[in-house]
Amino acid sequence: MDNELINKRYKIINITKELIPSIIKIADKELGNNFILPSHISENQHISMCASTIKKNKIIGFLLNQILTYSEFLSIYSNIAEKYDCFRNIKKIGIIKTIAVDSKWQQKGIGTNLINTLLNKIYLKCDDQIYSNIDLIFMMGWKQKNGIINISGIKNKFNFIEIGQINNFYYNNSLKYNYSCPVCGNPPCYCSVVLYIKKI
Repeated sequence: MDNELINKRYKIINITKELIPSIIKIADKELGNNFILPSHISENQHISMCASTIKKNKIIGFLLNQILTYSEFLSIYSNIAEKYDCFRNIKKIGIIKTIAVDSKWQQKGIGTNLINTLLNKIYLKCDDQIYSNIDLIFMMGWKQKNGIINISGIKNKFNFIEIGQINNFYYNNSLKYNYSCPVCGNPPCYCSVVLYIKKI
């Protein structure tokens, strides 16, 4: 993906290895320490993207995504794939794994533009080998104990459909990776996830 100028203040660019420390810094601040590890980014950096300021090339937000065949999705998310009929007979699934924006740059449309860029690549099939035959987009929203869902605005803006919820979703991994939740504090984390889909 060539650098895409979104407005006069920032642009959307591909994630490279050099940018991973800046992304981890935002993730630790906005999502909690150790929620995102460098390995989570390097696995899919070729199709993930971030927002960078024009003047100082400072990373101010990111979107980690993944594209899987149904069999790959089934092997990773078996408890979800087997429970919900919407995933059956799907060739490829686009997954919005994580999206976060630096608190100083929130409410400025950066998250929206990251999602827009991804959707445009899918609809336009910018790289036929990667983006062709995607039938469905899947994402999980972080639901805090107080009921707030971090991506409710994106869900409404892009007409994602809620299909279910998994309670205490982060409990085991928060203990395994010593993930410190911004809401729950030190592990374990008792937050849940809400499951969303969008058919293409």
